[in-house]
Amino acid sequence: FTELQLQDGRADGAVFDGSILHASDFSRASLRGASLRQTELHDAKFSGADVAAADFAGATGLERIIGLDYGRALNLPKNAQTIASSWQGSRTQSMSFSSAGMC
Repeated sequence: FTELQLQDGRADGAVFDGSILHASDFSRASLRGASLRQTELHDAKFSGADVAAADFAGATGLERIIGLDYGRALNLPKNAQTIASSWQGSRTQSMSFSSAGMC
């Protein structure tokens, strides 16, 4: 499912266990109670997604996801939000540096 596009969709209770979901877009999607156990989520977008009771046990790439509501998802590592914030901050800094060099 690399680059899966599910914006504004519904996948309540869906089972994505063990899937590779790199660069997938779940923006504003409903993923209530979905199972994303052991998934690879590098660069996935969850902005505005409803992840109430979604299970992220053993998921990887959590440091590189965007917009996840960490307070509503289940089984995230305790430091996942801190790691993600630090990655997004360094990514923004890197992007502004590279665009400054283009001027």
